Formats: sequence, structure tokens, C-alpha cells
Amino acid sequence: MATGRSRGIALLAVLVGGLGLGGAATLPASPPAATPIWAVQLNWEDGSAPWPASVFTQLAAQGITSAEINLEWGEIEPRQGQFRFGALDADLAGAASAHVQLIPIFWESVWTGNPAPWAAGRDVLSSGALSAMPSWWNPQVQSGYFDYVAATIAHIRNRPGFGGAFLDYGWLDAAWGPPPQGATGIAGYSTEDVARFHQWLPTRYGTLRRFNREQGTDFAAWADVPAARPGQALFAVYQAFRAWSVEDTYARLTALVRRETSAPLYYYWGGDVGQAGQFMNLPDTYFQLARRYRVTVVLDDAEETGLALLFGSLARAYGVRLLQEWTPAPQGLAAEAAQWLGHANLGAPNGAGLDFFEYGGGPEFQTGYPEYLQWIGPLAAERGAYPQQPVAVYVSFAGAFQDAGALAGISAELGALWRQAPTAFRVVTDREVAAGLVRLSQFRAVLPLTGDDAAVRAYAAGGGRVVSSGAALRASTSPYLTFDPAAGVLEAAPEVDIAADRAWISVAEVSPEWPYSGSAEIHYAGLGLPDRPHHLVQAGTGQPIAARTVPGGLEVPLDLASGALAVWELLPGPAAAGAAPVQAAPPAAGASVTAVAGQPAQGLDFLEVGAGTAGGDGSLQLVASGGQPAISTETLAQLGTGGAFVYLQLDPSSAVHAAARVRVAVTYLATPGQGFQVQYDGARGAYENGPAVVSPGSGAWTTAEVTLGDARFAEAQNWSADLRLAVRDGTRPLLVRRVQITASQPSISS
Repeated sequence: MATGRSRGIALLAVLVGGLGLGGAATLPASPPAATPIWAVQLNWEDGSAPWPASVFTQLAAQGITSAEINLEWGEIEPRQGQFRFGALDADLAGAASAHVQLIPIFWESVWTGNPAPWAAGRDVLSSGALSAMPSWWNPQVQSGYFDYVAATIAHIRNRPGFGGAFLDYGWLDAAWGPPPQGATGIAGYSTEDVARFHQWLPTRYGTLRRFNREQGTDFAAWADVPAARPGQALFAVYQAFRAWSVEDTYARLTALVRRETSAPLYYYWGGDVGQAGQFMNLPDTYFQLARRYRVTVVLDDAEETGLALLFGSLARAYGVRLLQEWTPAPQGLAAEAAQWLGHANLGAPNGAGLDFFEYGGGPEFQTGYPEYLQWIGPLAAERGAYPQQPVAVYVSFAGAFQDAGALAGISAELGALWRQAPTAFRVVTDREVAAGLVRLSQFRAVLPLTGDDAAVRAYAAGGGRVVSSGAALRASTSPYLTFDPAAGVLEAAPEVDIAADRAWISVAEVSPEWPYSGSAEIHYAGLGLPDRPHHLVQAGTGQPIAARTVPGGLEVPLDLASGALAVWELLPGPAAAGAAPVQAAPPAAGASVTAVAGQPAQGLDFLEVGAGTAGGDGSLQLVASGGQPAISTETLAQLGTGGAFVYLQLDPSSAVHAAARVRVAVTYLATPGQGFQVQYDGARGAYENGPAVVSPGSGAWTTAEVTLGDARFAEAQNWSADLRLAVRDGTRPLLVRRVQITASQPSISS
């Protein structure tokens, strides 16, 4: 092994001045990677030893093609410059014996065994508290990590079983990362970080005179420019430095590894776009670098609908491969697994496959891993692309430089827009437009989620149609599938092979609470297919599916259990023989659903009961009042939020869910000064204000009724709720015994 410390330091010295995205590198030709790959993530060791060859043999028999292994820097390099590769060599040999590709994951910090124990020092938050990770610009840590990665790659690059590498820096897959539990602020304020900031300033602005002119300041030296905290005048300048730090470091690290190997490389991306201003893991940065260095981007949390939509669009815009990983939540595992598997088509044709986190990982392994193995075959057979309609949802990341929390809720909004009516809109970022990869003028309509900017104004000035709602966006395009009754607990993602006149459609029931019974209508126009006879079969088995021809498509009966996944294959030719689909019954006036404290849901469910702080503004407790069970909200002081709410979700297969006009009857304890307002998923948004109720102050149980005239329940509120009761006086609990919702007329068209 010929790699030593001098190589990493020399490269760091040459490139630290700003290789950035504008630099160039001579790269060896990259061998074609398997398309797609089906991966599973392994911990560093199986207990306290390398993974036995039998595990890799079992993985191969299950259809797994690649195993990712979480390296521990401290185990491989316990002392700086002294390497122990025995365990990794054993894992590579075991993988090679089973023809499984082993992909090491390099973590710089936080994950177990990272950083190495000799990599001392921790970053400082804007609040002054210590971070859990090393400072980004600590020279010992950064050069030491680069040397460790280069040395390890040089050692294993030609060994059988080596399948490439994951390159990470900073907090896991979230770059700068969140503060430790109980702390506040954002990272990047260590002495080393601030010193590097002062070195960066002249490379960005050229002269101090120019900086002062642009910022309206009168500093006498670069060292006088403060590393501004959130809310301070020059915060955007420091944010730009933090963003550049991610770009520069990943570029140098990737260039270093590309000098060693042409094997497949991967970038992890984690967190949420709402945290991009905190983490500075701007998605476009990773895709720009991935395009340049031939790297696959891996989306952690690919079960999150808004993220899967965004990253699928980014992969197509940048021409980068996308691997989608499931990182499960503690509950609702079956529904999450179905959601993740169903999102595979959102990355087509750039999808690289799926990645399961993690092997032997507890309840999620027992629930999700068998489902994953079941669908590898059918998903691997799909060949096509996610259909692209000429409408776009526009997201600008510019606000994250002024306000670290400016993009909060964006991914949830994207997911809600898509679920309301499955339409293949594009998600376009401001950076794509600035790079010339996408022109807004190519779209019939654009919905800006983050407000107006120069690109949107130019589009409007050129005659473009700027819209402000999902309904208006859908008016300019065609859905590829609709449900009857409409329900936000279903997600449908197609992959279409235009040349072969065929498509695959994944339909996932993503509610952890409710099954679905109704029908789905496939629309050829929304899929980009010709209006001529087609028929449906179950993907993988070829079993015919009963469907009825309707104008422009097919109508299919649909019954799915909670957390179930169906994958249909749409083939050219006459409709398959079979019974006509069962039609969903229209919502009948008088139909009702009820939630009663302490009893099983009767078509209506109180959400987040007993959730504690995990319930956020909707945390509820089951209590007793006057000998009767009741649901109690927590106070604002307990919640630490600006409002307290009772969230409720309807059974999506109920007649009430499909009704537009409903009566809501709430039985509550009428304490003086208390009350609530019904906020519901309606025609004007997910939190439309309904009538307010003021307590008569009797101290007795009272039933209040309100009428909602334009409900469009689609589970678009927090916790996938359809409506909530906003507490009038959040300093005191609101006690609710019973909520009943009754349909009073059929649904309106969506």
C-alpha cells in the first residue's frame, strides 16, 4: 500500500483554494454499474467479527446485488497513519465468494466509530454550544480523513468484491448537521471555521472595497468581517461560506478518490429540504458534483413523498443516477415500506435501484425486508420513465441563505400537491434554471412554492401562466390516475415505456390506520400513451386484472389493506376478460363517522394520543373526567409550540370522506373562556378555517355543531389528518369526549 499522509496534505494544499464546481479533473473511464442495484446496508461487524461468507451467500440468493458496509474510521486507523484492513479484507472476500458487490461507506463523524479517536476537537454552534461533530475546517481532521479514505481505497480498489464507495463528510448524510439534543443554533462557528471564512471572503468578493459597497459596510480588513449569526445583518454572507464549504470539500474528496479508482461512487443525502438552510446540504450541489464526477446520489428517507418527487426531478434534470433508501420511522412500518417501494418509479429512467436500511435492524427488518425481497423481481423488470407533464412546481433555495428555516414544510407541500390528484408535474429548482438545465418557458403553468423571484417574474412577463394552487396547476395538464372515492392515503407512481406502448403502475396504500375500497381510473393521456385498447395484469405474476374500458382509459376495482402495495402492468391489446369492476358507492346523505375517547375508531380517529413531545402541536392524552374517558390537549407550555390542536383522520373508504358538505359535532367540556375552531382540508387549502366555537362556560359536557361546505379531505394536514380542532386558549387543556362527522351532500368534482 503506497498511500501516505503526504499525498492527502499535498492535495489539500493545492485544492483548498477553490476547486469548487468550476474546476476540471481528468477522470478514468468508469465501468458501467449494475442497473438497477438492489442493496442492503450492514453494520461494521456481525457482532464483534467480520460478516461470515454465509450471510453474503444468503443475500445473493434473496436477489440482493450489493451490500453497503458502515466503516468505522477508528477501527481501521486507530492511530494516525497506522491502518488495520483485516476485517474489511475478510468482508470483501466473503462478498466476492457470493458474487455480491461490497460498497464501503466512509463516515467522517457521528456514526459509530467515527471520527477516529485521535481526530480531536468539536465544532461550535451559533449559540456558543459545542456540536457533536468535529469542526468542518479542522486541518488535522480534514486532512486525516482524506488520507484515511485515499489509503483505504488504494488498498481495496483491485480486490474482488469491491463495488465502489460512499463518500460522506460532516454529520452523517446531512453535511453541517443538527445541534445535539437540548442545544440550539447551527454549526460552523469554531475558530478554524471562522479563520477559513476570512480566507474565503477575498476569493468570493475580490476586494474589500467591493464587499463594503455590496453590503453597505465600512470594514478596514477582512478579519473585521464577523461570522454573522442567524438574524444578524451579514448572515447571508456566512451562509454562502457554509454552502461553499460543502461544495468545495466534497469536490476535493471526490477528485481525490477518482484519482484512485473509476469504480461507482455514491453521495448520501439526508434530512429534509426544510433543513437545507441549517445543514447547507443544498440538493443541487450534490447533483452538480455527481454529474461532474459520475456519482450516484442516494436519497435517504425516500419514503418521504415530497423528497422522492424532488430528487426524481433533479436526477432527470442533471442526468444523474438516483438510489432510493428507506430509513424507517418507529411506527407505521408497513405503510412506510409500501410508500418507499412505490416511489421507485419516481426516479425513472435515472433510477439506480433501492437500498434497504438496515440488515437485521429490528422491527423494520421484520416488516419491510420481506416486502423488499418480494418486489425486487417485478421492479427490476420495469423499463421506462416517469411521465413528464408540461407543468412545474418551482422551488427556490435562495431564502435559506437569509433564514435557515425558510424552507420549512416544502417537502410536505410537494407531497400533498401530488396526492391530491396524481399528476406528473416537474419539480424545478432555482439552481437548475440558473444553470440553464431547465427553462420555465417550456411549461404551460408554474406553481412557485417559495414565492416570487426574478425567474418567475421573467416567466410571467413572457406570457407564462403563474398559478397559486394545485387545482390551477392540474387544470393545465392531465392526471394519469384518479381514485373513487378520492383518498390521500393512496399513492400511484407510473413508469412508462412509450416505444413499447406499456406501463407499470405502483399503487401504495400508505395509511397505517385505514384500508381502501373503491376503484381507480387509469388515464392514457396522463401516461403519454395512445387512446387504444390496453389490458392490465399483475406485475411479476402476469395474472389478469378485471378492468372496464372507459373513455380514454380503464377503470379498475381496488381493494387494498393498510400498508399494501400493488404493481400493475398495462399492456397493449384488448382488455382482459373478467368481471366488471365494483363501483364505489356515492356518499349518502346521513352517513357518519365517529371518534370516541378510549374506544376503537369508528371511521374517525384521534391522532397522536399518548405521543408526548413526538406529537408536536397535536400531542393528546387519554384522561378521565367525571368518571368518563376524554381526550385532553396539552398546554402550550408543555408543547413548546405556538398552538395546540386535536388532529383527526377519516377512514378514506367512508362515504363521509368523499362528501363535500359535512356537519361536525364535537362534545367537549365547556370550561369558561375555552373553545375551538374547526380547521379542515378544504377547497382553499389544508387548513381552511371553519366556524369558531366559544364555550358557554357552564363547566358541563356540551355538544357544538358546525357545518363545512367545501371539504376536500385528502390527509394533507400534519400527521396525515383531515381536520383539526384549534384550541381557543392554549394555556389550558381542551377536553373532548366525542367527535362525529356526518355527510350532508355528495362530493364535488376535484
